[in-house]
Amino acid sequence: MMLRGILVFTAVLAAALPAQAEPLTWEKAVSIARDKNPEILSAQSFVKSARAAYLASLSGFFPQVTGSAGVTHFDTAGDGAPSASDRSMSLSAQQSLFSGFGTKAAADSAEARWRARQALLSQAEAQARSDLRTSFADLLYAQENVSLLEKIHGRRRDNRDLIKLRYKAGRENLGSLLRAEALLSRASFELARAGREQSTSKIRLARTLGVKSDSIESAAGDFSVIYSSITPDIAGLVRQTPSALVSQYQYEGARSQVAFARSDFFPDLSLSAVGRRSLSDGSASRDSWSAGGSISYNFFSGASDLQGVRQARADLSQASYDFDSVLRETEADLEEFHAGFVNAAELVKVQEEFLKASQERAKIARAQYSNGLVSFQDWDLIENDLINSEKDSLTARRGAVLAEAAWDRAVGKGLETP
Repeated sequence: MMLRGILVFTAVLAAALPAQAEPLTWEKAVSIARDKNPEILSAQSFVKSARAAYLASLSGFFPQVTGSAGVTHFDTAGDGAPSASDRSMSLSAQQSLFSGFGTKAAADSAEARWRARQALLSQAEAQARSDLRTSFADLLYAQENVSLLEKIHGRRRDNRDLIKLRYKAGRENLGSLLRAEALLSRASFELARAGREQSTSKIRLARTLGVKSDSIESAAGDFSVIYSSITPDIAGLVRQTPSALVSQYQYEGARSQVAFARSDFFPDLSLSAVGRRSLSDGSASRDSWSAGGSISYNFFSGASDLQGVRQARADLSQASYDFDSVLRETEADLEEFHAGFVNAAELVKVQEEFLKASQERAKIARAQYSNGLVSFQDWDLIENDLINSEKDSLTARRGAVLAEAAWDRAVGKGLETP
């Protein structure tokens, strides 16, 4: 009976406790960002608007058909006799045959704007991935930093206790003890500061995801990166980057605007047809139809058409220069970011080797100091070298992830890719 009561109490207590949020994985973070990142959602709406404008521009290739219907009532005798009415229906169609290539130029320009906005969407996704990767790595770093500093704090405390025993036994001086106390105080401060930085990292990650800060308890993952020291085909990657595609489509749009401006110097040709049916009270229906073609040409418009062509050509020249500048700048960025990524990834291996050596030296030096075989100064240097190596190793692993995020952003890697 008593056991049943304990079990019931335990179940009630477990139900009353708040549920712990599951650690946030990178895959889950990406899924949330796809659905809630405001920059991506805004860019998607931008693309939809441009696509609708492009489809609307295609209407010039199809006939324009309109219909109308009407009823007219009138008094035939003016003496109160029943009134009569006329009813009519008409259908008209018009098809442009040639507009100086203006219709095609307008459609090409609208398509270029649509493609440019698609590239802008890719750019927004790449930036969102980079921001998310950075904030996610910052939280992972903050968590591991707290764990590392807790271990360092314990090591500093043990060292202080060891020196205090040796000081009481007359085998160590007061200066060594005071330094050990100061190192322990600094470790306490660094641990407290790391805890505050961890809370801040959660808030930054939540802001990047577009969720409430209290919905993130912790992050789950590591700092592993995949890289190759072989430089990729930078020249081939340049024209595939979102920034280069945006500039390319802007150039194509400017070229279409030149063709559109030139269309004013050509005649307009069109066909039209009208069908009409009329019916009066007491009379048979009357059908009529007509068809014809027209040609028009603007002989003089105050030179506005000529100035329009000049403006479009100037805009095209500017777009061409901008495109060349973007290509050169993007190539330099890709070279720089790839080199930075490789350097950061290879630095991780170097720091791991230093850490392994420092751990072995610290283990030997601790035993030697306990037996009075090395001085406090030498032992203190080896201990500090170990702690610095542990911090440098963690910082290097974080730096590799940040460098990878910068490289992914440069090449336009979005949230749809792993």
